[in-house]
Amino acid sequence: MHVILLRHVLRWPMELFDTTPLGRVLNRFAKEVDVIDNTLPSVVRAFVTVLFTTLALYVGALSASRILHHRLLRNVLRAPLTTFFDITPLGRVLNRFSKDVDTTDNELPAAIRAWSACFFGVSSKLLSLYFAVLAVVMGGIKATLALHQRLLANVLRLPMAFFDTTPKGRIVARFANDINALDYSIPFNIKQFIPAIFRVRCVAELV
Repeated sequence: MHVILLRHVLRWPMELFDTTPLGRVLNRFAKEVDVIDNTLPSVVRAFVTVLFTTLALYVGALSASRILHHRLLRNVLRAPLTTFFDITPLGRVLNRFSKDVDTTDNELPAAIRAWSACFFGVSSKLLSLYFAVLAVVMGGIKATLALHQRLLANVLRLPMAFFDTTPKGRIVARFANDINALDYSIPFNIKQFIPAIFRVRCVAELV
């Protein structure tokens, strides 16, 4: 699609480039590229998800309805002739069968649709929460590794006179103190800082 857009831009007449500023052309091209890169994939993803969800729901409801219809008819036809059909009027049998069919055709799909919406909604919330926590944990691990490497690089870049005059225990203690601050103090402060932001925002919205 990028190639098609560029080809259409290059096929414009030269008078357009003479009268239109270059910034406007680039802005228009960048806007269309942004739509292709950001807006269009989310729209296509939502369309495909809704399409397959709807198809799965209706195909499953149709299959379940067919199976229930066959079972209802088989159970009615297997009823004993001498006791059931002689005593029970035909209208009552048809009324019962039509009521079960109406429940299968009208009430059951609505219940399945509501249950599916609730199930997928809860699943999406759980998955988003899981991936959010996973992203925070992985980001914290990556940041910790980067800070550890930077601390080690800064220590190793010190002049040799520093290692000659400073005891090894003091260097190790200093390095361990910095690592302890990265591993415990900074995450604790971040955990205290983020809920404070949310509390301040909630109070500001209430006020």
